[in-house]
Amino acid sequence: MCFFLWALAQVETGVLNAFSISLPASTQLLVINPTWLWFCPVPWIVASLVLSCRREVSPAAGFLFLGSIVLAASLILFPFLIAAAFPWLALYVHSHSIPK
Repeated sequence: MCFFLWALAQVETGVLNAFSISLPASTQLLVINPTWLWFCPVPWIVASLVLSCRREVSPAAGFLFLGSIVLAASLILFPFLIAAAFPWLALYVHSHSIPK
């Protein structure tokens, strides 16, 4: 997921540079500089290695691992996608505004 969000950020950054609109702070933080996405999966990689080295994994440990992945995915995915949509929403509203 983080790799595809990083790729989406690279594509969107290239396209947004063609437009001269001011970007919201959330877009600048989450989309324009997406290097933070490479470090997000590190805790789960470590946890999966630890769980893989165990002889037997309890259901509680498995559900905790799965729940933390789902929580982290929702806390990363939804804000990123909303921040990526903000410039396009502003461009849409600007192009469809009724002149007074």
